[in-house]
Amino acid sequence: CYQHKDEWKEPERVVEKFVVKGAAEPVLVTVTRTVHGPVMEDTLGRLGAMANAVSEQRKRSDGSRADQEPDVFEYKLAYAGLPVRPRSKAMLCLRRLLDVHDFASFDAAVGLASGMISLNFSFASVDGH
Repeated sequence: CYQHKDEWKEPERVVEKFVVKGAAEPVLVTVTRTVHGPVMEDTLGRLGAMANAVSEQRKRSDGSRADQEPDVFEYKLAYAGLPVRPRSKAMLCLRRLLDVHDFASFDAAVGLASGMISLNFSFASVDGH
C-alpha cells in the first residue's frame, strides 16, 4: 500500500517480458506502479539513507514520535519522469521537436511546453533563419 492524497492505495503490478539477446528464454520482471510512476527497487544505493533521514525527521526534538507510533513504513522511490508519462504535454512537445521542418512547426511544438518545462530553445534553418 502507499498513501496518495490522504488515501491508501494498492499499487498496480504488471509482469513485463524482455527478450534478451543470447538468452534462451525471455526475462520476466514484475513492475510495481503507483500514480507517481514505477517503483525503483534495489537500484539506488542511497535509498536506505533517504529512508533513514525521513524516519529521523518524523521524530520530535525530545526523541518522541510526532505520531506516537513506531516507524513501520517501508520507504520506496517512484520515478515520475517524462518517459513514464508519454501523453503529457511536455513529452508531446519533445516528440514533435524531433519532426520539425520549419519555424512554424518548431513554434507549435515549443508552444505545447511553455510554462511546463524550463528549457531554452533556439531555431536555425538552412534558409538563414
